Amino acid sequence: MKRKIDVMTIIALFICIIPFGVYFKLYPQMPQVVTMHYNSAGLADRFVNKSSHEILIICALGVFGLIFMKIIGIFVIKFSEKS
Repeated sequence: MKRKIDVMTIIALFICIIPFGVYFKLYPQMPQVVTMHYNSAGLADRFVNKSSHEILIICALGVFGLIFMKIIGIFVIKFSEKS
């Protein structure tokens, strides 16, 4: 069975890609070291290089979430049809 990609999925995908665009647009202006975490007192306690893979992973969290929710949706529809 071929699944049709709906308009909301395409809109959600574009929204998930926005952090990548912002990152690559601001990359030349970013300092060499970027703060990744603040402690409860509001002080920065973790730093990474601006080209670190961790920043790209944070940008990709929205895409991972979208994929995860789509997989869950497929299973819910599949199992609800059986019952």
